[in-house]
Amino acid sequence: MTALTMRLVGGGLLTLAGALFGWEKNAQMRETLRCLRTLGRALGRLQAELTALQTPLPQLFSALGAECALFAMVSARFGTQPVETLWCAAVKTLPLGRNDAQALEALGAVLGRYDAARQAAETALVRDRLCVSADALEREIQERGRRFAGLGAALGAMAAVLLF
Repeated sequence: MTALTMRLVGGGLLTLAGALFGWEKNAQMRETLRCLRTLGRALGRLQAELTALQTPLPQLFSALGAECALFAMVSARFGTQPVETLWCAAVKTLPLGRNDAQALEALGAVLGRYDAARQAAETALVRDRLCVSADALEREIQERGRRFAGLGAALGAMAAVLLF
């Protein structure tokens, strides 16, 4: 292989790497959106159960664990540590932004400590906040998400040109 061929192959690989980086960023945003939507549904159900039936938390977490990973993680270790500790540890495993994670972690301090009405009210506030975040992220994906792969490829191509 000649030096020019090696440079062209290297430039192509840098362009491809940039495109894949942009595609991965888009995939991460979509995963965060799925997580936010799932959490919104699960928190809505949590709120309804607390308000209408005042279901005990162990049963509620177990039931919600089938649809949401957060509740499955908390349910699996329920009773071994305080709910707040389990909740915060489970939230840290989710693909969320800092603000959304902090809002969700704050809910852990309320669950199991106060009466059902207060727990439901706090759950509603967090759910609304996560739904607003999900709507904003969905708009961002629709407006800018398709461009990420192209922008990544362009950055890779510019890096290749700079290296020539």
